[in-house]
Amino acid sequence: MGLYERDFGFGLEFSKAKLKAVGALALLVVLLVALIFVFSSFFQPKAIVATLKDNPLHLKEKRFTELTIIVTNPTQETAKNVVLKAEAEDSQALIIGTSSSDSEKIDLIESGLNRKLSFLVWPRENIKEGNYRINISAKINGEEFTDSVVLQVLPN
Repeated sequence: MGLYERDFGFGLEFSKAKLKAVGALALLVVLLVALIFVFSSFFQPKAIVATLKDNPLHLKEKRFTELTIIVTNPTQETAKNVVLKAEAEDSQALIIGTSSSDSEKIDLIESGLNRKLSFLVWPRENIKEGNYRINISAKINGEEFTDSVVLQVLPN
């Protein structure tokens, strides 16, 4: 009796039903991986989060407010020499400056970690009632990140 005369095999027979089930499972896995990849960007922390302590700013009660900025490194590498800028869209209306212990340059932010900076914001003497935008930008590992806040100023 020869090798080819009897039923011999490895049990690899595929029916159409098995192929459809395996193909559907493979397609499902590919779609699931693609969805995870797409939605993972929604769960990354924002690189810049800015808040104003006194908003609206009632000039009768206080002449300045504090702008707090949290800068997070969303990249995969440690960031060095991060330059942070906070600028009034209308520089004739607002003055923005760092408090004595903070700087506009952050030497080091590890991946996924953050630093908190405070700026003082005070309106110029001739400011009118209204809303004033403050634009914030940071350059982290060559990428530019931006955010903005609006300060509402109420008259004397």
